[in-house]
Amino acid sequence: MKHIKVSDAATGLALESAWGAMPLVPSPERRDAERLLEICAEFWGSDAAGAAPDAREIARLVEVLARRSSQAMPFAALGRALLADMSGDQGQRGRLLDEFQIKLSQIGL
Repeated sequence: MKHIKVSDAATGLALESAWGAMPLVPSPERRDAERLLEICAEFWGSDAAGAAPDAREIARLVEVLARRSSQAMPFAALGRALLADMSGDQGQRGRLLDEFQIKLSQIGL
């Protein structure tokens, strides 16, 4: 599990939970899930205003993860939360972070 310093408790919890769930993700999906988590960690863990992540790459990862195993579904929700955050929709971001936690519980975490 990776430790990521984030200023927001909800995203910090989500990232820690996601890294903890990574061993449950089957090999074919793991690479995409890891890449998505790297992007989330870079965006949510950065104090400096930098270049925004590539929304097209995130959308592609979300689509791929949403269509695969049930263990990959939480990661798709996390990616959608990131996209909502990038667009400034904090309400949707919060709902999707909640959905992420629900999907984790559905796979036994």
